Amino acid sequence: FFPSITTDAGGGSGNYGTGWRYLAVPLSKADFNQISDNFHTGGYLGSEYQNWLVDGYYFPSIKKYNEAVPGVQDMGFDSDHYTTLGSSNVLLTAPNIRFRRNASVPADINIDTGEGVLVYLSSLDYPSLQQITLDAVGEPYVGDLTVPLSYTPSAAGANEDGWQLIANPYPSAIDWKLVKRTAGVSNFVYLYDTEGAGNFITLDANASQPQLIASSNAFWVKVNQNSSITFKERNKSPDVNAPFYKSAGDGLEEMVIKITNSTDSLLTDYTKIRIKDGASRIYDIDFDAYKLYSLNNQVPGLSTRIDSLDFAINSFG
Repeated sequence: FFPSITTDAGGGSGNYGTGWRYLAVPLSKADFNQISDNFHTGGYLGSEYQNWLVDGYYFPSIKKYNEAVPGVQDMGFDSDHYTTLGSSNVLLTAPNIRFRRNASVPADINIDTGEGVLVYLSSLDYPSLQQITLDAVGEPYVGDLTVPLSYTPSAAGANEDGWQLIANPYPSAIDWKLVKRTAGVSNFVYLYDTEGAGNFITLDANASQPQLIASSNAFWVKVNQNSSITFKERNKSPDVNAPFYKSAGDGLEEMVIKITNSTDSLLTDYTKIRIKDGASRIYDIDFDAYKLYSLNNQVPGLSTRIDSLDFAINSFG
């Protein structure tokens, strides 16, 4: 028997402003409604604003990801993985806007343990910019968890295939360096840093320092074959102040090149170049990290290139 606990959806304070967030539910028996009742939802059956439109297009505010959908990485969000009122690519006119408070989310929106989702947080008193507190009540997830990771090749190319949106399953931080990965899983994970510069932070399993992923944090990982990741109890970190979406230092020798928005010095981006034994001048899954650009078009983007592809970390021997 495990007692019921209340957990902040995000580690730390659990308070967030309006915008996109990568989230998860770190409980074994938790309904995602426990989190979604803290903000407005729309664009899918059972949401408050079922016909929520942006520029005439459906705007599903909760998005699950399906790696098997062919095409570029973002196409995995456009699959019929959850029930919407219509295609997100169809222009609509004369929308019928309906408000439904605390409507239930369809069963196929349920979030599995270890699964991440992309959520648009909109304050209940929108358009104010009040911070949003997310919480969920239930039994904490306890025990090991193996998450299967698929690789579905498509015409888009290997750089666009094999992306997985997964999550820390525990109500505590974990150290990515300790997480068991089978062959074909990249050493890197990608965390969206909405509380800092507004870009993706790359954690490296090769780092000499702990690479902490906070509770309720969803993140990207890439594979080049069917693989799996196993989270274990011993992967947990005792650091209760593990930052949400933030980076730990990697302790590696590298050159870091940084760029800053000329009108907002808080919006920055960077790229890393490393000299690494065993690395080559072509893509190495163990040493090179693909570049994921910010969801905020005000954040500058900086990368290096290998064979016309953008990288956040570029290593060569």
